[in-house]
Amino acid sequence: MDEEYSVLLLPQAIISRIIYEHFKLNNCYLNSILPILFTCKEIYYAQNFMLFTLKPLIVGKNKKNSFPNSKLKSLLENKRICSKISTVYLMLTPKVTNGKSTIEFLHKLHQFGNLSRLTVRLNSADNLAPHMQCFPKTLTYLKLILVRNIKDASPVKYATFSVFPNLKTLKFQSLVHINWQLKNLMYVSNRLGSPKILVYQVLSDIIYTNRNSLEVLEFEMINLNPVYTAMNQSYKLANESTFPRLKLIKIDQTTSYPNLQISSLLTNCQMIIYINNYLSHFIILKCTNEGIVELKFDLLLFNYKFNQIRKQLDV
Repeated sequence: MDEEYSVLLLPQAIISRIIYEHFKLNNCYLNSILPILFTCKEIYYAQNFMLFTLKPLIVGKNKKNSFPNSKLKSLLENKRICSKISTVYLMLTPKVTNGKSTIEFLHKLHQFGNLSRLTVRLNSADNLAPHMQCFPKTLTYLKLILVRNIKDASPVKYATFSVFPNLKTLKFQSLVHINWQLKNLMYVSNRLGSPKILVYQVLSDIIYTNRNSLEVLEFEMINLNPVYTAMNQSYKLANESTFPRLKLIKIDQTTSYPNLQISSLLTNCQMIIYINNYLSHFIILKCTNEGIVELKFDLLLFNYKFNQIRKQLDV
């Protein structure tokens, strides 16, 4: 090709944009950008980071989608690519955390200086507690997905959770049913070996530890009552200054919304959204000068209303 018309004459930002548009046109299929990257060495070494930024970096045992464990060490040695990665999906299962390469990856997560979004898939809460110290302080978004509830958990060596000064959004999704009884939560501090109680305690600790930065809390298929109870028992929630920046709580569960805690929660946030999929409606709760206002809408309107609310609250 005549050098006068070479693609290499384009600024790297333009080449990145071309690769991104090609990626979108091919249904976000990552392998579709390989022919462009393999055009020449210059393009490959300048743009290969896009293999890790167009989609989340998945670390775990999923052979189809996850990054090969055998390649993790070489990835960690590439500081240029590490500095570009902003989103990681981490599978914290016993098989994964027992692997030498994965443990090394966890302990070097701080090398990802641009990492802002982290999703963690775990079998039980005790898989999470020992490793949260490794998560980088740059996180603005953290999602926890509980896929199992191990019933014969061994005693947990409980640790203090890290503070993430920039953490704005915390999401928790449970793919299993977590039973709870209020009387069981009265002895939380003495029963950390109980998996279901540990879930509530760990979640309440993460929330309270990062209370000064959190703006959005989202819970799916977990009851908010025991989370609030565990937090109140451990930290004695006092007043509206507990969560100075909290704007929105979104609850998607199968039970009625927590009447007992609504007034207390609304002193700490501007709005609560409760979704009831069984009844096909969602409720918006907010506190006004006239008291608590409850607005009910059909679930078909949820995406439209939710986007409106996010813009209104700037979250």
